[in-house]
Amino acid sequence: MPVKKTILIACTGLLFISLLTQCKKDDTPVNIVLYNQPLPVIQKYITGNWSLKYIEGGFMYQKFIEKNNSYIKLTPTHVIMGDNLRGVTVDTTIIWVNTTDMFNQQTYLLSFYWKGNVFPEDYVVDQIKNDTLIIIDNAYDGYYYYYVKQ
Repeated sequence: MPVKKTILIACTGLLFISLLTQCKKDDTPVNIVLYNQPLPVIQKYITGNWSLKYIEGGFMYQKFIEKNNSYIKLTPTHVIMGDNLRGVTVDTTIIWVNTTDMFNQQTYLLSFYWKGNVFPEDYVVDQIKNDTLIIIDNAYDGYYYYYVKQ
């Protein structure tokens, strides 16, 4: 009887250890170019809550480190933007425009209207690099926006 009990305890221990080794967290960062992907792929990867870390670019290169906890919340059809200082500044529907961007590449622009603006805001959803979403103004002197997932 003691031998059966010892074998049972040993087998239970081995089973437990093998189960623990199967539970791994995937720490591999996301890296995917998005501007040349079909719309459902772009929408899948950008959906979620993102925090702005910094902005760079412009006609006269500038870099701004985010200090007001700016954020963007994206679904396949909706965008909410804001920060701790001003609250929600954008809460509207996304208009996906399949067109040629400023880099002369065919892509889907993330487009929406700000409160009362006549012209839409157009962004190129460029890529996710090391878990950082990079969105670019669709303008020749545009800014690059760097967001990380919340």
